[in-house]
Amino acid sequence: MDSTSPNWAIFCLASVCLAGLGGVGLVALILWLIRRWRRAVTHLRPWPPESLEDLSAKWESRWVKLPRRVRGQGMIHSVHDPKGPAWIAFTFDIRGGRETTRGTLEARTTEQTFSYEITPERTTIHIDGKLWGAVLPDGTLLDSAGEAVGSAPRVGGPPILFVAGAQAALGEKLGRPHTVILHGREIGRLASFQDRRKWHHSPAVFPAGSLSEEEATWLLALTILLIAGHNLPEDAWMERAYPS
Repeated sequence: MDSTSPNWAIFCLASVCLAGLGGVGLVALILWLIRRWRRAVTHLRPWPPESLEDLSAKWESRWVKLPRRVRGQGMIHSVHDPKGPAWIAFTFDIRGGRETTRGTLEARTTEQTFSYEITPERTTIHIDGKLWGAVLPDGTLLDSAGEAVGSAPRVGGPPILFVAGAQAALGEKLGRPHTVILHGREIGRLASFQDRRKWHHSPAVFPAGSLSEEEATWLLALTILLIAGHNLPEDAWMERAYPS
């Protein structure tokens, strides 16, 4: 009998056991993340109209980064009370390359739910189950009827993921204007890469004075898209070059 046979059998058995333990561990991690996110959803901070300017650009999130895919969930906290309940809970699943990136993003406050479908052609936004509008790759904002109503260049197109020379590509996107224009009026500015590094919990958005309900809803929807649909996946993919 080959003297190596018992050793080989032991090696194979050990490999199977380790693989099994790894699979069980991954399932346990995913279930723990789901439970944590559900707890966060049930303990969100009540949303009043003035909450917009208190949204923090520093998120709390857990993600799994796979080849050509980033998925996870997280929360957006308060600038002034970052250790208290979050304002927003979200999940995201983004995959593909620079020209083929597709994904979904789901988010909610205590008052509204937001759903985003990300494709290379546009990002479509639903609020409370109804079509709200879309963002084209150049940042043009469309209303539910498909009419152009404004612009938000920073969140135009998919996030920078899974591409050769991604640092240069991310740098190009960081140079885009962060202002948001609606019906010819500047309604606010989304936080820039530099804003996020000024202090620990910097604001995610800077509203321009008093806003109408439509303006506030657009600005909130775009702020969520910036943080959970762009900043987070970009940082997750580029975590060594651009730590959050």
